[in-house]
Amino acid sequence: MLPTVKKVLYATDLSPAATHALGFALSVAQKYGAELTVLHVIPELPQEYGLASGFDFTPDFDKEMWESFKKGRETGARTELEKVVREACVKFGATPVGPEHLVVRHGRAVEVIVDEARRADLVVMGTQGHGRIGGLLMGSVAQGVLAKCETPVMVVRVGS
Repeated sequence: MLPTVKKVLYATDLSPAATHALGFALSVAQKYGAELTVLHVIPELPQEYGLASGFDFTPDFDKEMWESFKKGRETGARTELEKVVREACVKFGATPVGPEHLVVRHGRAVEVIVDEARRADLVVMGTQGHGRIGGLLMGSVAQGVLAKCETPVMVVRVGS
């Protein structure tokens, strides 16, 4: 018996690679009449922001400041998700995705995606090659999700 696809999870870091994969997620959801959930994960710890930027913010963040920063980041991410999804729906002629299907969570990307995937039948995410043999390598989040996720994962490479 063929698997049923009723819920698709599209995980995005809002990069061009991830945004490119949105077209595939919309197409699969539309083809199967599936519900599409769009997920963006914000790193939980100030240390993770520091690692990404090369600066150590830890001494500068107390709990209140961090909560304020998280709230602002979440608002910005939600606004960006709405914009990206709205534009993609128009571009691909897809059914609009309602705001109740736009999810912003805090945490480690792989763990959050795998957790959200438990409620989906398919995960769609983008990646781009890195290094000299870029076509053979994927980003660390995509690799982690593939290694840990029990739900089938479609990884879409930029330029596909």
